[in-house]
Amino acid sequence: MNKKLIALILGLFMLLSVLFTGCNGSNNTETGTGEDNPTEQSGERKVMTLSLWLPTDPSTTQAAVKKVEKALNEITELKFSTHLEIHAIPDGEYQEAIDAKIDSIADVEQRIKRESESLKQKEIELAEQGIRMDEYVEPETEAETDEETVETMIDEEGEAVSVYPEVREDQLDIFLIRGYDNYKRYAESELAEMLDSELTGNSRLLRTYIYPSFLECVNQGGIYAIPNNHVIGEYQYLLINKELADKYDYDESEFDSLEFTESGSGKFKIGSFANCLNFIVDIGDMHLDGVTPLLGDVEVGNMVYFSSDGNWSLLGDRIQPDYSYKYNIDTSELVTTLDLPIVTEVNRTMKQLEALGYVGDGTVKEGEKFAVGVVKGDFTLKEKYQDDYYIKIHAVPYADEDDIFASMFAVSPYTKSVSRSMEIITYLNTNETFRTILQYGVQGVHWDIDPNNPDVIIKRSDDYKMNIVDTGNIFMTYPDYGVPMSYWDDAKQQNLDSATSPYVGFEYLTDNNLEEYGKLAALSAKVKAQLDESTYENYQKVANTWKRELVDNTIIKNMLKEKESEMEDPFVSMLQAYLKSK
Repeated sequence: MNKKLIALILGLFMLLSVLFTGCNGSNNTETGTGEDNPTEQSGERKVMTLSLWLPTDPSTTQAAVKKVEKALNEITELKFSTHLEIHAIPDGEYQEAIDAKIDSIADVEQRIKRESESLKQKEIELAEQGIRMDEYVEPETEAETDEETVETMIDEEGEAVSVYPEVREDQLDIFLIRGYDNYKRYAESELAEMLDSELTGNSRLLRTYIYPSFLECVNQGGIYAIPNNHVIGEYQYLLINKELADKYDYDESEFDSLEFTESGSGKFKIGSFANCLNFIVDIGDMHLDGVTPLLGDVEVGNMVYFSSDGNWSLLGDRIQPDYSYKYNIDTSELVTTLDLPIVTEVNRTMKQLEALGYVGDGTVKEGEKFAVGVVKGDFTLKEKYQDDYYIKIHAVPYADEDDIFASMFAVSPYTKSVSRSMEIITYLNTNETFRTILQYGVQGVHWDIDPNNPDVIIKRSDDYKMNIVDTGNIFMTYPDYGVPMSYWDDAKQQNLDSATSPYVGFEYLTDNNLEEYGKLAALSAKVKAQLDESTYENYQKVANTWKRELVDNTIIKNMLKEKESEMEDPFVSMLQAYLKSK
């Protein structure tokens, strides 16, 4: 065999051993802590290049991205000896690009594996002939390796500067995960690194910047991504017309809710509800021109329906702000939606008001007003209504899966370093300057400080546009052009007012029960239609008739019964197991 060919084979063999080490996230050669890195222990920090993949608006240009990349690297190279290579992908193409990159790395690994096996076989064949592969390596031929070395070059000012290595073909470092399904897929497929040790180590500062429930909910046997802190859910605000309440001597402090509340004994405390109800009826009885007594139909707040599509279902419950579940899970005392007294009472009351003609369609024409109403939205609604209405919190915001898993930065197992990647993620969540560059671009090029208001920024260019939730902790940068940082004060209060649904991550739809949920959806739609069509006088009769029917209904019994075999997935058994695990 030609000696140069043998030399090339040996060189490739040595290269493969390095590549295999780099492709395994648990064997990253760089820890970033100094504990396992002699170079960093001695005070010298090895230079490294990491890739950051994230979605962007289609209007963003690559020229703008390069300017942002340069500005970010002026910070990361000085602070972390880390160079960032930014991959900004148009939003609609992002998920496909990430999956394609992961697949391409897998292809590289398979190719390397095949070539490695071929080389090992060649080594065996040579050994059988009494030949060692290295005997054929010419002395002047050195095997190439993938080891990164600290190189320098002289810049324009005559200073020695570090030269950063290029990102390898089989390298993926920091990427954005959006949605619970993607998060679960990457975690279960080991395509995202577990970050628990980082969150108790060098990146523990993140725990003081990220909403605690976010980290609790993404912990699915481990934390595999860092949620970007953002505003949670939406309020249901109860609005009381100031002019009408004051004119007819109603004390606004008496209005706290438009729902019945329950005491520990199960009895209704109807004072606040009665105050609102009396006010609505009084205004309605006066038939004031241009005044709608009740803006629109009001349903029981904070209900969660267990259905295949999220619509109203006979299986559901009202989540309490303290996360408590109304019924005793240990004894499977779960009842249907119709068995919740508060649902019946509120629905009957709405029927009564509708019969009187006191309930609007949820909208008012210009120049008209309403006496009482419930509106949904974030904290900005207060500014819209505060001049004309007393504002109470009818229902607090709830963080659900869409909120919690909206946008998260993860570290790939194909990274050069988990710890160095986490340094970047931590900085995006804790440093205003770094965070603002990634979101808005380069100061003086894409944006600048408003000369008339140092607390806001103004736009200078349209060629760089990012989604603020996808670039890190939103509270560490400006809310928008022309909007001061103080805007976040109410947003942070909204998060403090919020609760987290205890059912986040409760996956109750399976192959075994999907057919049953289809039947449940059809039955629920039938019941809901009859309840909607009923009048105040016969609502209770319709509800009671269905409650008796549901006691022996096969569909409901199948969903609520105890699990009797591994082939069954009834709702109660799954719910029991899930809530007990929390």
